[in-house]
This record gives sequence, C-alpha cells and structure tokens, in this order.
Amino acid sequence: MKDAYTYILSNRKRATLYIGVSNDLERRMFEHKAHKGSAFCKKYNLEELMYYEHYDFMQDAIDREKQLKRWHKDWKWNLVRSMNPELKDLSAPWFDKEDLKDMIAFRLSDDVRCNDFPSFEKADPETSSG
Repeated sequence: MKDAYTYILSNRKRATLYIGVSNDLERRMFEHKAHKGSAFCKKYNLEELMYYEHYDFMQDAIDREKQLKRWHKDWKWNLVRSMNPELKDLSAPWFDKEDLKDMIAFRLSDDVRCNDFPSFEKADPETSSG
C-alpha cells in the first residue's frame, strides 16, 4: 500500500485547470512550481494546488483522475470549491524561502525531476505517473 493522490491545479487567474496523479504530492508540487515535468502546466503557468484527494492505491487515484477529466468544467470548479472555497493555493504553506530558492534553481536547470534536491526523495518510476 502506497500513498497516491489525484489533484487539480490552476493558474493565478483561475482560467485553466489541470488534473493529475502522483505518489508524492509535495514533490510533485515542487516540480510544478519549478515548471518541470508537464509542458501543459508550464505553458499555462499551472502551479497552484486547488484540490486533492488521497488514496491508498495508485490505481484508485488514476481511476479518479480519468473520471474527473471527463467532467464538465463547472463540475470541476464546484468540486474545488467544496474543499477550497477561497480558491487559495493549498500547497503554499508547504514551502519556505529556501524551498523557493531551490525551485528557482531547479527551474533554471536542465534536470527534469527534482532528484538532486535534498528535501525530496526520488520518484518511484513504477508508480509515478503525475
């Protein structure tokens, strides 16, 4: 049994949504904020966590991701507002000033994953799809 998450991101203008899965939500948010790992998120500046669900099994998170991707945009926003009525970045408290410096350095690097940053463990390639 491993942790798994389905999550929804948006940009500062709340104009676009992105739905993904990860086995390590904090690491994945670090990657999104550093604009690594998803060309779509980088293109639309999707780095603010609006909503997430925790699962014990990755397949459950993947099934939920597929379900949410089929939903109408209004349904997705209603789901987000059920957990996060103020539409705040839920991951903001997770990162301090040092983390932000690391994000900038990582953003400027050629690395795709945050394996070289000490506060995050390497992703498990067998279960990581987000």
